[in-house]
Amino acid sequence: MERDADDLADEIGLTESNIEWRKEFVGFDENDERRLAALHDVVEQRREDLVTAFLEPIQSHRRTRAVLERSPRTDRELRRIVVGYLETLTGGSYDRRYFTHRTRIGRLHDRLEMPLHYFGGMFANLNAIFLEEIREATKREAMAALDEVAVTDTDANADANVDEDADDTATDGTRAGVDGLEEARDAVADAIDDGFADATATIRGTNLDMQVINDTYLHSYSERIESAEEQQAAAERVAEAVDELEEITDDVDTQAAEIRELTDDQTETMEETAGEVSDLSATIEEIASTAEEVSATTEEAERTATRATETAENAIEEMERVESVTGDATDDIEKLRESVERIDEIVDVINQIADQTNLLALNASIEAAHAGGDGDGFAVVANEVKSLAEESQEEASTIESLVERIQTDTEETVSTLRTANEAVSSAVDDVAETVDGLRRIEATIEEANAGTDEVADATDDQAASTEEVATAIDGALEDTRDVSDRSDAIGSATDRQSDLVEDIAAEVERFADGEHEQRTVTGDRFDD
Repeated sequence: MERDADDLADEIGLTESNIEWRKEFVGFDENDERRLAALHDVVEQRREDLVTAFLEPIQSHRRTRAVLERSPRTDRELRRIVVGYLETLTGGSYDRRYFTHRTRIGRLHDRLEMPLHYFGGMFANLNAIFLEEIREATKREAMAALDEVAVTDTDANADANVDEDADDTATDGTRAGVDGLEEARDAVADAIDDGFADATATIRGTNLDMQVINDTYLHSYSERIESAEEQQAAAERVAEAVDELEEITDDVDTQAAEIRELTDDQTETMEETAGEVSDLSATIEEIASTAEEVSATTEEAERTATRATETAENAIEEMERVESVTGDATDDIEKLRESVERIDEIVDVINQIADQTNLLALNASIEAAHAGGDGDGFAVVANEVKSLAEESQEEASTIESLVERIQTDTEETVSTLRTANEAVSSAVDDVAETVDGLRRIEATIEEANAGTDEVADATDDQAASTEEVATAIDGALEDTRDVSDRSDAIGSATDRQSDLVEDIAAEVERFADGEHEQRTVTGDRFDD
């Protein structure tokens, strides 16, 4: 509640500087504050009488009584509110918090739909109550001052009668009477001035209160005027929204008709698509069957290829053995070649020996011819021949050994070659088996190719069907997109309709609320 009062004070511009300006404008100063605060004792002493005097005119008139009947406050609560106002009015503190409280008073009476001139009359009655109290207080002060002057005059006359000189006494009595009259007049004037100053302070204080309350009423009235203008604008917006809603409804009907046509076309297209899909399904089944056969053939080809690979590996091993045997034969032949070379060398030696033997024999013949019967020369020759013969025998033995070795090597070579032939024969068999396996692979591959051709043909058929399906689907998709666009348009239109309906409902609700709350602040709402 306090926050609302502060907000209202801000809205009507009730700042510290504004309050000071208001005080200065009506002449409300610290002296007035002290005089209002001095009336607090009067409020405390005559609280019930003052509250009764304030509420009695309100409760005695039918119009103001009707306002009170709209208030949820009881009579006791109303009296407490009035007491609170009188106490704050004479509380001596007149800052922004004080005047913010006055906005709450104005807001309360505005909510009770009390016309402003009613409230002005209530303040007039309040001023009359305070002025009556001030008048009575002024009278009391004046009478007290007169009584004091009268007592002073009586004392002066008594003093004058004691005087022996009668003339002087009369003169002094007359002078004392004149002085007493002037004092009485001054005392009454002071009492009246003091009472008038109190009345002025009261009027200025209640005037400041009335200013703030007037601003509160005017602020509320301005809000209601703005509300009425907003209601008029809302009515115009509602009319525009209704027109737009009608146009959108027509557009929605048109869009709906177009969607129905597109839906029919799409249904036919989808039926055609279903037929194509059925054909495509049969083609796919045929492809699946052929693929199974191709798979089986491929597996057989794989097994055949595996066997061929194993046979080829065996052939490779046999060939490696042939290579090894051939290497051994080569080594044996190389040894045989070396032995033959050695035989050639020995043969050369034998040839040389033979030559020398021939030469010796010739010499022996010559010596024999010369010597005739002399045997010495022959003995020498014979020895030489014998020596050569022995050497030839040794060489012959060597040759015999070499021949034996050659024979042995030859036999080994023959055996090696025989082994090589067997290995080659085995390799030939393996190669033949490999060739046979390769031929079977070739046949298997031909079968696989035939299956592949069937798959290709089926794939072509499938591709053709797929193209037809794709064409049909493209058409259906285009229609679907068109339908989607139409649906989006309808959705947008529907959303817009919904928004318009919500706007219309909100405007109607605001209009109804404004119509219920609208009232004339300065007018009289109650008939006699």
